[in-house]
Amino acid sequence: MAPHFKYRAFNLDSRFVQFKDQNPAFMEMFNVVIQLGAIMAVVVIYFDKLYPFKPGKSKKEVRRTWQLWAKVAVATLPLLFVFKLDDWFEAHFHNSFSVAIMLITYGWAFIYLEKREQVEPAVTELHKLPYKTALYIGLFQVLSLFPGTSRSGATIVGGLVNGVSRSVVTEFTFYLGIPAMFGASLLKVVKFLLGGNALTFSQGAILLVAMGVALGSV
Repeated sequence: MAPHFKYRAFNLDSRFVQFKDQNPAFMEMFNVVIQLGAIMAVVVIYFDKLYPFKPGKSKKEVRRTWQLWAKVAVATLPLLFVFKLDDWFEAHFHNSFSVAIMLITYGWAFIYLEKREQVEPAVTELHKLPYKTALYIGLFQVLSLFPGTSRSGATIVGGLVNGVSRSVVTEFTFYLGIPAMFGASLLKVVKFLLGGNALTFSQGAILLVAMGVALGSV
């Protein structure tokens, strides 16, 4: 079962926007797959930085690109070991109280990090991000399995408390979302199809439009 990232805001939008005649299996897939639009926007915007085979790149730039992907892979490892717990967290904690607690907790965490005595970050350039720190950020990403937790919010907090500058950890969080969301979306689609469901034309259109909106809004 794929990690249910919907950026873990408890899907508040679904309380107000209902898709007529759509079954729960489709909506479960929809809530994850639509985020591919935003992730695809990240790929488009940072394509030059992410693509190691771009003509004209120096050997140093190519090396840094591969190192970046290696760090993303290291940061993704913790999630691979625990993503099957997603359904368990969803079943036991997907309620208003749990979500409210997590929203308050992360809100407090960001306020604290903003108000604390300013300390010069140890990492101010992305290519200087240590693999060990990338792993720590990945461990914080695991917290996004808990309903009400923003994947990006958790990883940014993880970077800040580990001495990474806000700009560096924010950019790294974008890249970290690529394997996480593509993997989660693929698993959701597979689960949807293996569950005996068939994607109708209208459902496909809904997905494409929603992904397009997400892509265009970034």
